[in-house]
This record gives sequence, structure tokens and C-alpha cells, in this order.
Amino acid sequence: MHNNGHKIKFNSYEILFALLVSARASAFLFNKLLIAHIGVMTLMAVRFLAATLLLFLFSPSRILHINRKTVIGGAVLGIVFWGIMVCEMYAIREADTSLVSVLEHTAVVMVPLAEGALSRKMPSASAFLGSLLAFAGIICIGISSGSMTGSIGLSLLAAVFYTADLILTKRVTTPETDAIGIGVVQLFVMGLLSLFSSFLLEPFSLPRGPREILMFLYLVFVCTVFGYTLTPYAQSKISVERAGIIAAVNPAVTTLLGVIVLGESFRFLAASGIGLILLSLLLPYLPLPVRKDR
Repeated sequence: MHNNGHKIKFNSYEILFALLVSARASAFLFNKLLIAHIGVMTLMAVRFLAATLLLFLFSPSRILHINRKTVIGGAVLGIVFWGIMVCEMYAIREADTSLVSVLEHTAVVMVPLAEGALSRKMPSASAFLGSLLAFAGIICIGISSGSMTGSIGLSLLAAVFYTADLILTKRVTTPETDAIGIGVVQLFVMGLLSLFSSFLLEPFSLPRGPREILMFLYLVFVCTVFGYTLTPYAQSKISVERAGIIAAVNPAVTTLLGVIVLGESFRFLAASGIGLILLSLLLPYLPLPVRKDR
């Protein structure tokens, strides 16, 4: 008697990408706390340039020998992701982090539609259904968090930038480029753009006191050195549609951290939303009914 049951086997690159998305989700909380005392652009500049310096010190020969295509790809992603971060950071100054994350990650529905339009073919049924489930989960989390009076436009613009980033990352990470090198160049470009903007928009300031310094170090090491540098590498190994669905982990993690760290309420709709997001991730691994010919 043969067992034809399906075993759920997760792609290691999908697991890595989910961890990277989770690290980015935790950054929402620490950014929210730090920008109460530090300018948005200043915090971004110091964070991304410090991370770039650490990565250079860790592997200088690799960074010094990256090729032209890697530099161009990293610069393009750096500009796009800087757009995401600018919209996101200014939005969380006025709104709850969970709501900003929810609106930003409506990209899960934009990605398969945009990718289908660019490739001139319809997305697969599982990819489209997974995106809808993830989007439904995001909406449940958003409704449970209450209404947001401001920053809606910035959050939705961040979603557009995020859609572009997910699609462009797949296109610039080719066999001719170094995915890790792309991540480093991306950080450097984001840091430079933030530094120039900080000179124009705000006074320079640094984290002060043990609490702020610890939060800043977490942002640099966990959310940036780990979270950003490895993202192009992990995403290059999975499909664009799949990356868009996994990105929906972000608002789920942001909501859970809000409950654990900030003591926010955890409602039934939020729990349902997280369940739908997890289901969207499991969908490609679940056994589907097979049509038998008679």
C-alpha cells in the first residue's frame, strides 16, 4: 500500500526571506521610538552608512571587486528602497506602525498583477489565490487596528515602491551580478541619499542614552546588516509572486510585536488576519484535488 500524501517541504530560501521580512517588521517599532528624538533622514543616514561600513570591514575584497552590473543594480534598488523608507518613516510619525505596515503591504496584490502585465501572461492560480488570501489577512489586521486619520497616501505610495522593488530585485540579480554586493551597494546609496537630505531638512543628532543606543544597534545589525544585505540574495532564488506573498508576513509580525512589546490589544480580526497570511504561505504546499478521468 503506497502513501500518496503530500509532505510540506519549505524552500530554504523562502524561509530565509521570511526571516528577513520579519527583521524588517521589527524595525517599524524601533524606528517609531527613535524618530521621536532623532530626525528621520538623520536616523536613516547614520543607520545605513554604519551598516555599509561594517559590511566593508567584514569583507573589503568582495566589495572592492564587484562588477559594473552589480553596482548599477544595487544603485537602482537603493533609490527604490529609499523611496519606500522615506514614505514609511514619515507615515509612522503620524500613525500606528501596524496600520502603516498593513497599507504598505497591499503590494501583495499589486505584485502578481504587475508581474503578469510585464511578462504578458496571467499569474498562476496558486499565486493569485495566495495574494488574495494574504491581502484579506492584511485587511483584517488593518480593521482590527482601527482607523488611520493621516499618512494613508504615503503608506500606499510605499506599497507602489515596494511592488517595484520586488519586481526589480528579481531582474537585477542575475548570474552576472553578486547578490550580496547588490545589497551592500543598495545600503550605501540609501545612506548617501538620506545624508544629503538630512543636511537640507533637519539638524544633525545621534542616539543618546543606553536605551536609544541599544535600539539603534539592533536596527544596524539585525534589521540592516542581516535584513537588507541578504534580501536580494534570498529573493533571487524565489519567484516574484511568491516573494510578494511572503512579504505579507511583515504586518503579521508587526502586530504581534505591538502586542508583546507595546501592550496593544489583540483582537479576533487580527488573529484571523495572521491565520489567513499563514494559509497563503502554505497554499503552494497543500495537496490540491486531482481530477480523475473516467
